[in-house]
Amino acid sequence: TTFTAMTANENAFAEELIAYWLSFVRSHDPNKFKLARSPTWPPFTVTHPQRIVLQEGTTTASESHPETVSDAEIGRCAFVATKVNHQQN
Repeated sequence: TTFTAMTANENAFAEELIAYWLSFVRSHDPNKFKLARSPTWPPFTVTHPQRIVLQEGTTTASESHPETVSDAEIGRCAFVATKVNHQQN
């Protein structure tokens, strides 16, 4: 294994992820302490099933963005959720 240092853009992406995570841990809200360059993480609700797509950007601009979860994907997740009691270790 060869270690290579992270690039400036990789460091910026890591900072963005850490800021979202620490904001959630501190306040139960990923947006309260997010970086200024980061988009608002939308709430996931039944009427507005949205999530954030985390993508590496640059040191000054985030490429992360919100997207709506498709009905097909919601259906797949609901199906998998029905298996939890039958497939425990």
